[in-house]
Amino acid sequence: NNVTTTTNQPINISISRQPKTLIIEDTKLAAIALKGLLSKKNFESTLVETGNDALDILKKENFDIIFLDLGLPDIDGMELLPKIKNHQPSKNTVVIVLSGHINPELHKKCMTHGADAVFTKPFTIDHLNNLFSV
Repeated sequence: NNVTTTTNQPINISISRQPKTLIIEDTKLAAIALKGLLSKKNFESTLVETGNDALDILKKENFDIIFLDLGLPDIDGMELLPKIKNHQPSKNTVVIVLSGHINPELHKKCMTHGADAVFTKPFTIDHLNNLFSV
């Protein structure tokens, strides 16, 4: 099983509207695939390709869920993670880390830096169903 959350329980998103998601992913195909998955669950998604673009959009918009790829071209995702979590009003935003290569040490580091969940790519509809009870 390549999904782990801090509680091993679904993350409950109790929102009376469409959940807003930010996808921080520099691989266009992966970003489009994830956006397609999220749209099946009626999630509204915004795509950005760099860490700096993510920080810029977080100054203007609030998101319920952020999907963060660790391998970004400008800022290492691990460096970006605490910046996202410490950014007001992102403190309550669920951050899900995605990476092609997750090992136990990296998983622990992600969770320590504020990730709510860590997934090895590809992220699937089963992961989405298991992760969120919306």
